[in-house]
Amino acid sequence: MPCETPASLACIYHLVGVVAGCNPNTFKTNATGGSKAIGIVDAYDYPTAMADLNAFSTQFGLPKVTSTTFKVYFAGGADGCSGPDPGNNAGWEGEQALDIEMAHAMAPKATIILVQAQSSLFTDLLAAEDCASQKVAAFGGGEISNSWGGSEFSTEASNDTHFKQPNIVYFASTGDSAGTQWPSVSTSVSRGLAEPPPAGSNKSGATFGNFIGEAAWEDGGGGTQHVRTSPCISEVVAGGNSSAGA
Repeated sequence: MPCETPASLACIYHLVGVVAGCNPNTFKTNATGGSKAIGIVDAYDYPTAMADLNAFSTQFGLPKVTSTTFKVYFAGGADGCSGPDPGNNAGWEGEQALDIEMAHAMAPKATIILVQAQSSLFTDLLAAEDCASQKVAAFGGGEISNSWGGSEFSTEASNDTHFKQPNIVYFASTGDSAGTQWPSVSTSVSRGLAEPPPAGSNKSGATFGNFIGEAAWEDGGGGTQHVRTSPCISEVVAGGNSSAGA
């Protein structure tokens, strides 16, 4: 079964001229857009992030990043973005690799700002969020992606202020299991991610590798909020399942 590539995903999401099927075996046109900055908030250090991203870029024909277009900050310190090295964590390294690769693949001209929290505790991740907001705002705005979250709690709304910097759109994971989690339920955060299924089809007459549709990930989170009233935009999905993502 062929895997999706940066080019086939750009075709699927209409970031390039679309060709029927968006077949990863044959479609090789990468996205070329992007501007300002994309912030990515994760936990712990990923020492080989730039080298790994450039290896990915070379493999798929994307422009390499430099110290100008790819910046890494440890959250903390006097200015919020100059903390000590938190040490690496293999599990979080894999998450960060996925995040930076897909951001660069979809918007190769955007500067990537990777902010690494001191730990996976909410307090540390929110400190990293503030650093990311500061750095992305300095580029005139952009987006911040958060591949983390946890169980809802009664005072969660008081933390929504971390996701309200003007000219920045915040995204958050809905999790890897059924149910809701914060901050994806925040009214200041965009959620509702869907993932294309593996390329390929066993439909009669279909070309092997052609894109045939998109569906929410069956193991993704979502559902009705438990702590506060859902905004209207979250109530339009039949059955209460708001989104899926990772």
